[in-house]
Amino acid sequence: MKIRTALGFVTLAGVSLMLAIAPAQAVTETSVLRMLKSPKISDKTLGSLMGNWRGRGKLRTGSNEKPETTQCRFNNKWTANGKLAHLRLSCRGTDAKFNAEGYLGRSGNEYRGAWSTSTGRDAFMTGRRSGSGLRLTLTNSRSPGAAKSTLTLRVSGRRIVARLTARDPDTGRTFTAFSTTLKR
Repeated sequence: MKIRTALGFVTLAGVSLMLAIAPAQAVTETSVLRMLKSPKISDKTLGSLMGNWRGRGKLRTGSNEKPETTQCRFNNKWTANGKLAHLRLSCRGTDAKFNAEGYLGRSGNEYRGAWSTSTGRDAFMTGRRSGSGLRLTLTNSRSPGAAKSTLTLRVSGRRIVARLTARDPDTGRTFTAFSTTLKR
């Protein structure tokens, strides 16, 4: 499987969700808390993501690539006294395998956070509530001017639908790099 290194994209698996701070720094509660002016405690939207989720998804590493089926786990819990969601995503396919871990919190009407991935792609997350979920923009922490990706998370009862769109640096086209439906 071809591994992409451009940001707007997700390395190796449409979901390596490029998330975090810098290569030498791990994403920590403290680093994400500094991004929030006045963190809201136990945000209802973030609360809907808490718990253990699993399901199947599809990932593509480019707009001309065939999708690969993945099995994913998404395990989330409150941390920092309810100010942050600690998010852990792990997905495996035939050729792709990745893990992502990070923190997300809310300040005012905006959500901010960061992820680190096993593939070395790190990103900052910013976004807002959208319907029953979140719409987050992912920006490469090492190259903020690079293309951005968009992650939408929709929660409906005991189900989360996640979709990551990115711009293919080779074709310039926007495509769905990752999509999954997870259940409790």
